[in-house]
Amino acid sequence: MTTTTLKTIPLTSIEPGSRYRKDYGDLDEMCHSIKKHGQITPITVGLNPDSNSPQTYILAAGGRRLAAFKKMAAVDETYNEIDAKIYQKVLTDLEYRSIELVENIHRKDFDYAERLKIMAEVNRLQQQIHGKKVSRDPSDTGWSQSDTAKLLGKSPATVTQDLKLAAAIEQIPELANCKNKSDAMKKLRRIETTIVNKQLSTNYQKTIKNESGIRHKLSNAYITKDFFKGIKSVPDNTVDFCEIDPPYAIDLTKIKRNYDSYEQKTYNEIDLKDYNQFMYNTFRECFRVMNDNSWLICWFGPEPWFQTIYDLLDATGFRVHRLVGIWYKGTGQTNSPGTRMANSYEMFYYARKGNAQLQTKGRPNVFEFAPVPHSQKYHPTQRPNNLIKELLKVFCKPNSTILVPFLGSGQTIISAHELNMNAYGFDLSEDYKDEYIIRLKDEIK
Repeated sequence: MTTTTLKTIPLTSIEPGSRYRKDYGDLDEMCHSIKKHGQITPITVGLNPDSNSPQTYILAAGGRRLAAFKKMAAVDETYNEIDAKIYQKVLTDLEYRSIELVENIHRKDFDYAERLKIMAEVNRLQQQIHGKKVSRDPSDTGWSQSDTAKLLGKSPATVTQDLKLAAAIEQIPELANCKNKSDAMKKLRRIETTIVNKQLSTNYQKTIKNESGIRHKLSNAYITKDFFKGIKSVPDNTVDFCEIDPPYAIDLTKIKRNYDSYEQKTYNEIDLKDYNQFMYNTFRECFRVMNDNSWLICWFGPEPWFQTIYDLLDATGFRVHRLVGIWYKGTGQTNSPGTRMANSYEMFYYARKGNAQLQTKGRPNVFEFAPVPHSQKYHPTQRPNNLIKELLKVFCKPNSTILVPFLGSGQTIISAHELNMNAYGFDLSEDYKDEYIIRLKDEIK
């Protein structure tokens, strides 16, 4: 281990060397602190190999402190000397750079991505200096991530994770835009999951493509295409039931506490100014393809869309009333617990074309089912299988054909299959279909 000594040395004996940090910003606050409290932390220097005098040094760490002392010394000679930790050897350029970076890694004005970049650079420089350790044998030479952890006063597990994230940021720069390291790790895990699922889905679809059974049929039922383009090929009067779960034209990041978990997925919202026309066109196309005497349900956000959705259903020819269906979840959530009670339900309008009759006559309009656990969801509005099956039983005859304009998780296709009904629909997201295909492989035999 290199020996160091603590000593007070003249400012004129210190060469600044090549610095990682170029801009020291406003020094007045640091000067004021030094005058009031004294120099709390010494600078770090190494011996100058190019000097004939043993009392000249090269700065390793503490450039801002040195700059502050020089500024004060210009008007007060009592600051002509500074406390320094001196390495009793000639340091290499790599060692100087590593020492400076180790000090900078804890700077408060660096964001998490900058600190991770510095940590990765420290680890790389130390491996250049000492060689990379390839064995866990304590007697073997070289530098390991555990050595970096000791140098920085962190746990080996933390350093391993941080170095992984630092490497990922180099490949995926958008990770640096996350507000903190925790969010960046979550996003990285989602990206990794998406990549794995894409490969699994591709492999499964190759297998399913060669099958003639139900999984092949259900795979084809999830159509990755814009609804308004795909629906043009659907003939008039061929659908017995429509389940519409459209975007709500609301900010899900404010409504759903865990929405960020789905950030990597392609959830397509609708701009507020376009929503009325979007929903009108959706209802009009559904009305066209629906059989006479058939049902439609439409999930919606009651604030602010309660009256709007009612009016649009009425305008496109559906028979509808304002006594909506309610999905009661048993538990609720709110982002403003001091001003708003926790919301524990979602609403849907049910509307009919012609004189359709309920299959479960007189059923109460409240459907009580627990939501899908967060850990099992791969879509932000994914609803439980038993809820969807109950809705299908209420509104659909056996062997009904069901259209889902915005498929999302694809749950309705699976629920319909379990009731010997046929469902299909459209969605823009390949990511959600990948998850759906994996479910087919695991759940449908």
